[in-house]
Amino acid sequence: MATTVTLDGELDLLTTARTTNLLAAAALTTSDIVVDLRSVTFMDATGLGPLARTACQVRGRGGRMTLVVADPRLERVLRLARLNDLFTVVRDGGGTDTHCQRHA
Repeated sequence: MATTVTLDGELDLLTTARTTNLLAAAALTTSDIVVDLRSVTFMDATGLGPLARTACQVRGRGGRMTLVVADPRLERVLRLARLNDLFTVVRDGGGTDTHCQRHA
């Protein structure tokens, strides 16, 4: 069973510690993590750090990490940072999954 972590607001330098703590706690209890980013309004490179570290940790144990996004700009940040291959990305268009793609 996957553990879901819901993040909101901005993922940046000011929220890195909180994000790291939330994801680390989830990684201790399960090998599969779903991170709900639908309420994230901004994400920069420092906001990507906790996501990438946790994904690597989970993958190292044979698990997977899924990101749920509603904003195509967040997907673009992942793609530009070339980190989108660490995650399964599920695009949510307001309550209904409209696209699911696994990047291996």
